Amino acid sequence: MIYSSVKSHDLCYAVSESPVKGFQYGGIIVSIGDIGIVEEEQAVNYLSNTHGGLVEIEGQWYVFYHRHTNRHRNSRQMCGEPIKIAEDGRITQTEVTSCGLNGGSLQGTGRYEARIVCNLSSAGGTFMY
Repeated sequence: MIYSSVKSHDLCYAVSESPVKGFQYGGIIVSIGDIGIVEEEQAVNYLSNTHGGLVEIEGQWYVFYHRHTNRHRNSRQMCGEPIKIAEDGRITQTEVTSCGLNGGSLQGTGRYEARIVCNLSSAGGTFMY
């Protein structure tokens, strides 16, 4: 089961032998905040909810989710990252990048909109711009 955490900025998973009961917390798949890297009060990434799911494409698993952009909590940018699922079913937390499904960094030439290459932050805090 994939779900948004209580604080809402983590996309987590739980596992069970049954589709209707007995779920146990598995961990965080992606976090659109930088909590865990710094203390919550020092976070600079814009925090709000994230939702998503997993899909397997040609033997590689991916997580698809959204993050917030456009200086508005209801403007959402779709993101995707490859993930690793261990033999025991554990999913390693995946870094949120601007690379997505490109297979590497964006080229250092041309122009890119800031919303696709930057962490979104605010001097007024991480929840609202």
